[in-house]
Amino acid sequence: PALLEYELPCAEALLAGTLACMTAHAQSRCDRHRGLMAQKVAGNLSTLEAHPAFSPHFRAAIAKLAAQWRAAGAVASRQERTAVHLANGRLH
Repeated sequence: PALLEYELPCAEALLAGTLACMTAHAQSRCDRHRGLMAQKVAGNLSTLEAHPAFSPHFRAAIAKLAAQWRAAGAVASRQERTAVHLANGRLH
């Protein structure tokens, strides 16, 4: 039988949601949404990093991934701000 997402343990549900957000990020063509998704993924990974359900080795791997996603989110935010400034410059 199919397992419903609300039947997953907390850590597994958050991990499943994070993987779904990563997939959406990879498939999105909208830079603004990609930046927001990267920030959400980084936040979720940071939460998972501290979760006691996972081994120390798994949490260490998650910590590295969280740092990479935070950096990706920061880059996307800078790109979005630049695009907005350029668009505003063209409109005035």
